[in-house]
Parts: sequence; structure tokens; C-alpha cells
Amino acid sequence: KNIKNYDFEFESWPVEYEYSQSLAVPRRQDAASWRSTIASLIRSPCSVIGYMVLHTFGIRMLYPGSTSILNYVLFNVLMDGRKTLIENMNGIRYKLKTKDGNYIDTMFVDKRLRSGSANQTTAKGNTLVICSEGNAGFYENGIMPTAIHADFSVLGWNHPGFGCSTGMPYIDQEQNAMETVMQFSIHKLGFQPKQIILYGWSIGGYSTTWAAKHYNDVKAVVLDATFDDILPLALRQMPDVLEPLVKLTIRCYADLNVAANLAEYQGLIKLVRRSQDEIIATDPGDLASNRGNMLLSKLLKRRYPLLLNATTEPILCNWLVTTAAEQASLMEEFNVNRQECQRILSEYREQYGSKYPYSSLGAQLTDEQNIRLVLYLAEHYMVDFAANHVTPLPSRIFMNITADI
Repeated sequence: KNIKNYDFEFESWPVEYEYSQSLAVPRRQDAASWRSTIASLIRSPCSVIGYMVLHTFGIRMLYPGSTSILNYVLFNVLMDGRKTLIENMNGIRYKLKTKDGNYIDTMFVDKRLRSGSANQTTAKGNTLVICSEGNAGFYENGIMPTAIHADFSVLGWNHPGFGCSTGMPYIDQEQNAMETVMQFSIHKLGFQPKQIILYGWSIGGYSTTWAAKHYNDVKAVVLDATFDDILPLALRQMPDVLEPLVKLTIRCYADLNVAANLAEYQGLIKLVRRSQDEIIATDPGDLASNRGNMLLSKLLKRRYPLLLNATTEPILCNWLVTTAAEQASLMEEFNVNRQECQRILSEYREQYGSKYPYSSLGAQLTDEQNIRLVLYLAEHYMVDFAANHVTPLPSRIFMNITADI
């Protein structure tokens, strides 16, 4: 234990938790992975080319944090980050082994209450926040401090190929890493799913929502600066002439569909949209093109299918293309009464139960009531943060959005 207070060669450290098949959760309609079937490779020459594209430069474009050059450049930064987490935040480093033999580097900050402890923390420490980083993010310099300073226990991990984690962030290796992290959290660290908040930033939203899809009883999901679907963002980076190849490559081998995963989760969800986000907008500078808008729209359509219609959708679109102050004005314009909306939702749950989708919600309401309910739900699920993609999320915002979780 004392040795762990020092930095060490990760490859020489013993494995402290290994994936267990007996504890595995059933995989639910997973997207096709790069290892899934030879049939996709022989379907057409484009399939072969797409496979080669992903396995040469494609995966490194999606996840630049897996490149050797970036890991080399950031070596000292990552070491300093680990030092800060261990010395200043009482972090403990663990080495996990996945189903496919990769080793995942993790950092755990424990803030659980212990009787007789001289350094007791708040009861929020009994909740674990699992942090999934972006495509060039590492736990050493990523989103962990946001949750730590909000007084939660926190577990950070590095994607396969990032930092000291081995492998590459292909979709199946991402899934296997995330499942091992979940097993470790539950069966080694001792947190029950209902004590776990899944927190993902940017492309980390895929790993986060994949876990939520398969561990449906986790306490909540928080997604910051996350997209609905990687395809529109990938198309933005490539010439139009390559569109068919990009579509085939993404859909067959890197189908990071956050919205589809999120649709399978029944629990509490909070989205953070960055109004100046230049990365997940298909047209940087245009708030309407922020893919977080599409993520919210798809979530509402999934959970409340009758509420979004020809009358309410244009109003929701107007709300989505405005920032926080303008959104508040729109709420006033339509006389949104939050208590009344809460009453409608409560009465629906009492009559039909709380399982999504709420397939008949809105059928007996007026257009005005539906509009108010849609705006209320949009405000309930999404928080607007006036910042660009990489600005750290302040802990006060994280505390605010998790206050009612």
C-alpha cells in the first residue's frame, strides 16, 4: 500500500482486478464491432477499405489520445496529474485486466464516511462518480476534479491506448474496458449500482451510455458536451466525395451512437450543453448545429413520444437555439408553471407507472399544456454552460445538476 504512494511502471504492477465472466451482464443489441464478422468485409470492396481506414489512421482521428506522439508529449503532464491526485486528493491507483487482455489504468478517490475517521467527508461520498474522458482526455488531467470538489467519491479511467492503458479504443475494446470498470466499482470497491453516477465528457458519452444501457439501475447519467451520433461529426471532417465510405466505416466499425444507448436507460439523466462548443457542432459558431441539441430532442422523443409534434417541435427548436437568458424569457412567454408540469407528470406516473416511454402523455392535454410541458422537460434535462468544448466544468454546476439526484 505504501508503494502505491509513488509513481510506478504500470506494466510491472500486478493486476488488482480482472474481468469475471460469471459477473458479466448480458450484452444488449450491441453495434457491429470491428471483430464481429467476416461477412461485412466481403460484402463489398468499400467494406474492406473502410476496415483498413479505421485500423490505420481512422481510429487515431476519432481518438487522438491513443497516438504515441500525444502520449509522449503529455508524459510529464500525466505524471504530474497522477501526483496531484495521489498527494492532494488521496487517490489510489489500480490496474484492471479486461476480457480481451487489455490493462486499464484507473484512479480512485474514496470519500465514503467512516466511523471514527478524523477526516470525515459529506454523505455524498457514499455515491461514486465514474468519469469517462474525451477523445484526447486522460484521468490525470481530465474531469475527475469536477466531481471530487463536489464531494463525491470518484473513479477515473483511461481509454485503451491512452496513457498507461493498453490496447486501442476500438468499439469492442471500449465496451470491454467499461464493463471491467463497472465490475471493479461494484465487486471490488463495494458501490451498488444505485450508488453510482456515470459521468461522461465528449466522446466519453459513448462509454458512459453503453454502461447505462447495460447497468440500468445506476443512480444517474450526466453527459457534458456530448453528441447524439458520431457520424455527422465525422462527415464534417471529410470531403463530400468520401461520404459513402465514411458512412460505411462508421456504421460497421465505429458506430458511436450515444442517443441509441441513452434510449435504453430508464434512470435520471442530465445533459450539459456548451453554447460556445466548437467541437460537437457541425457548423462551429452556430448553436443550432450543436449535436447536444439533437441528443436532447431524441431523448424527449423516446421518453415522451406524443409530446413532440408539429405544434411543439418548432417551439423546442426555438428554445434550443437560444442561450440560458433567452431560454428563461421563452419560458415566461409561454407561462411555464413548473409546479403544474410536475403535477401532470406525477399524476401520469401514478396512473401508468414510471417506466419509459410515457406513451400516452399529452394525449389528453391542450396544445398550450403540451408546449409548457416540453419546455419544462427541456429545462429539466439540459443545462446551458456558456463555454467552449474544453473549459473545465465548474464543480458548482455539477453540484447543482446532481442536487436532486
